Order: sequence, then structure tokens, then C-alpha cells
Amino acid sequence: MRLRRFVVLVGAIILLVVGLASWRLLLGNDLAIRTIEVEGGERIQAETVLDIFPVKVGDNLWQVNVGQARLSLLKATPWLRDVQVVKAYPDRLRVILEERRPFVVLELAAHRSVWIDAEGYLLEPARSTEVYQPRLRGLSVAETPQGQKVTDEASLQALRDLFAFDGTFLEQFEDVQFNGSDVTLTSRAGFQVFLKNFSVKGDLSLLKRVLDVVEGSDYRYFDLRYNQLIVKPR
Repeated sequence: MRLRRFVVLVGAIILLVVGLASWRLLLGNDLAIRTIEVEGGERIQAETVLDIFPVKVGDNLWQVNVGQARLSLLKATPWLRDVQVVKAYPDRLRVILEERRPFVVLELAAHRSVWIDAEGYLLEPARSTEVYQPRLRGLSVAETPQGQKVTDEASLQALRDLFAFDGTFLEQFEDVQFNGSDVTLTSRAGFQVFLKNFSVKGDLSLLKRVLDVVEGSDYRYFDLRYNQLIVKPR
């Protein structure tokens, strides 16, 4: 009986000590954040991050919800691809940024031009000096938890394939129009090329070989949508 009382007493003391320690951690200043370090930002300045970050110097590090803090930053600016929030006890919080990279300028409705990244997220309006040929049109966007984004993944992959293709080949075209699964390229020489968005890479290779042999301006169009090359002379 005495042993049991002793065990109960020791257990109560341990619980009391743990409770007092937890209370001290939660309400005391022992774990007050003294430094918030922002790493990895190039376009986004550390001062900007600290302004929109929900956690501030002086907050209790123990109480910081890193998941909520991360999501708040991702929702605050489209330029962030990912964020890590790391507690560095006893008094530091690290915020590690992964920024999105501008990829191409996309023309939306009403001739509004915006930068998108390679994943299709809209970043910021493009200045007139940044809008270059070819014009990219016809891609629709929708709201997502991380901002507005191009919704058609097949067409987005086709866009990546277009700009990854051989050297300066794409420079001879002034307009790229997406319409469902069809992609239409209009050249400066006046001919058009019709492709399917799921076969752009292979079709461009064939088209380049053809244009190395024939003069594109002698034709109205080259159609590669039907597993064969169809040409229309002028």
C-alpha cells in the first residue's frame, strides 16, 4: 500500500513538473523568437516576406504552427513555388523560399499579357518591352489554391515542348494559337502549321526536316494532325 502511494505521489510530482515546464514554454519568454531568417529569395526581398509573414519576432517559437505559416506565404504571392518554415531552437525561425521562374509571356483576353512559369502559374503583368514574338494565345486559366494557373496540362506540355525545341526554330513564327487539342502556328512568311498538342515534339522534328528542303512561303499550310503530313500549295 505504501509503495502504491509512493508511486502515485511520484507520478503526480512528475505531472506537475511537466505541466509547469509546458506552461513556462507556452507563456514564458524562454522561447521568444529573436530572429527570423529568410533564405533563397531573389525577386522577393526578405523585408517583403517579413511584412506578410504571420509570425513575428517576439512570438513564442513553441506555439508557431509551421504548416499554417507556410500556407499563408504561398497564398500571399504567386512568385513562391514552395516554402519551408523550420524551427531552430531556442530562438530562431528559418523561412526557406523556392521562387517561381518566369517562362513565357501569355496573351489573355483583352490583349492582357502576363508572365507564366513552366508549371503554368500566372506571375505578373508583362511590360510592353517584355512582350515578344510569337504571340501565345488561347490558353485558359483558373483559380487554384496557389493562384491562377493554365488549366490544360496537355497544352501546357505542348508549350514547354515548343520552347525547348531546336535553337531559334520558333523565331520564324509570329503567332501560336491553342484551340482545344489543336495548336496552330502562323509564320512570318505567311504559312500555317497545324499540330496536336500531344505530339508537338515529334511533329516539330518532322516539320523542321521538311522546311529544310522546301520553301515554306510556297505553301498555305502544313497539317500534321492526322499521323501524316498534308500540305497545301499556294
